[in-house]
Amino acid sequence: MEEDLRLQEAMAGGDKMLTKPSLGAALMASRFATNAMRGVQRLRTMHAAEMTHISNIPKPTEPDFSLE
Repeated sequence: MEEDLRLQEAMAGGDKMLTKPSLGAALMASRFATNAMRGVQRLRTMHAAEMTHISNIPKPTEPDFSLE
């Protein structure tokens, strides 16, 4: 009977602790977002370094088709 009352209160929104996000969950989400962005920036930096290396390759000379 008591469990039924708690369930009804929770479903009706009477228990505010179930609807508020906890501080711990907010901190964990913040850390996750920070680490995810750090990984994205690391990948962008690595990709930019590769593209710089590729752009330093000299263009080959044009073939001369007039000899044939």
